[in-house]
Amino acid sequence: MVGNAKGWCNCNCLSIFKDNIEICVAVGRFCVDFWQTDKLYQDQTIIEWQKYTKGYGSNYMLPFAADGSEDPTNIEKMQSHKICPSALCTIVGISGRKHDTLKKLANTTGCAKVHGLKGKKSNKAFKDDSEEIAALILHFTILVGLGEVRATRLIRKLLRDTNTLMTRDDNDEITSS
Repeated sequence: MVGNAKGWCNCNCLSIFKDNIEICVAVGRFCVDFWQTDKLYQDQTIIEWQKYTKGYGSNYMLPFAADGSEDPTNIEKMQSHKICPSALCTIVGISGRKHDTLKKLANTTGCAKVHGLKGKKSNKAFKDDSEEIAALILHFTILVGLGEVRATRLIRKLLRDTNTLMTRDDNDEITSS
């Protein structure tokens, strides 16, 4: 693991931010755009960076998003500045453990992992032929049979003379409390 979660960037990789608000804004703009993307895209981006750093040791290029209003010397500084893995983790907001996982993925598959159940049934889903489903179907069938619809008072009065109305009780009087 490249470090722990508390103050683990002990190098001077982030010193480029000191007294230079323009570089802070450019990197901050990148962070906002990066954090608004979905997790799979973020992971795949870091994996691609990891593949790119193989020829350059373990240093990454400083991620930034320029909008064209920056001073050309600051853009040149950002393009040539390299940062260590712990500084990258600090900037993009991931842990050292997450970085190590993405590094392993870059060296093996080269793709970010999709969640294990994506496109599959849940592990907790009932099987169609299970005993629990049969018991539930029987239970709800009995409940449907018990739920008899009662006619409204108007319908009962209209049908009283024809003797076609059948209810479970003979109480035609409905009292309000």
